[in-house]
Amino acid sequence: MPAGLPPITGRTALTLLLGDPVVQARSPELVNAELARRGLDARLMPVQVAAGDLGPLVTALRTAGTFRGAVVTMPHKHAVVPLLTTAGVRVARTAACNVIRREPNGDLTGDMLDGEAMVRAIQDAGGTVKDARVLLVGAGGAASGIALALADHGAAELDIANRTPARATALADRVSAAVPGTRVTTVTAPGGGYDLVVNASAVGMRPEDGPPVPPGVLTGARVVADAVISGRPTALLAAAQAAGCRAVDGGRMLAAQVGLMVDFMFAGDTNESENRGR
Repeated sequence: MPAGLPPITGRTALTLLLGDPVVQARSPELVNAELARRGLDARLMPVQVAAGDLGPLVTALRTAGTFRGAVVTMPHKHAVVPLLTTAGVRVARTAACNVIRREPNGDLTGDMLDGEAMVRAIQDAGGTVKDARVLLVGAGGAASGIALALADHGAAELDIANRTPARATALADRVSAAVPGTRVTTVTAPGGGYDLVVNASAVGMRPEDGPPVPPGVLTGARVVADAVISGRPTALLAAAQAAGCRAVDGGRMLAAQVGLMVDFMFAGDTNESENRGR
């Protein structure tokens, strides 16, 4: 238990990490440390939930009075959206959600923080998004948030590669409509010449996974970022380091949004002041 967290009682606020799998997740460690730093009587616990069970679980949580919210990870970021009562602007634009807040009346409000967190992690590593030529691998929930954030922050060109081309096309269409100033295209065999390369696919979660793109694609890139959270360098980041690129792992992206997640889950919570320092 992180230092500073009080004992669990009947008044302890519950937050969850919803995903499948969750064994690799670092959110519980980092969020619980942030809760302790703020002196909140709250915990985040990981819950492995299969896709078919997500709806019944989220519906049941509406009635749980001590439930404050949830962090949502793969593969549920799209599927959770129809279960929300209120979708924030970023959720509406991306059709994805990675954090939920339970309101006092049981309503569920969602937001999507992956994109802003990835941009912050890239900037913290010395990368520049504005006017950059970017390759994004993936078209799922995290990729949707990241794609829009890259465009919002002024990327000049955004190429999207995904193993299911139709999903890449759908994401490219959404980004183009939302941010006309960024040229967005889909690619099946990216050739290189990128300033930034970002992996937002699941490739890299398994130790045996190779890089999601050939190492030659990384040549000349200033920063290579991987949204995968792992206790080891992914094959993509190992290739990036070998190519002399600055490497940003998923842990940096997560660290950039932990405070944002806690802010969101406890925003407007009349019990937050009561939850401090007990």
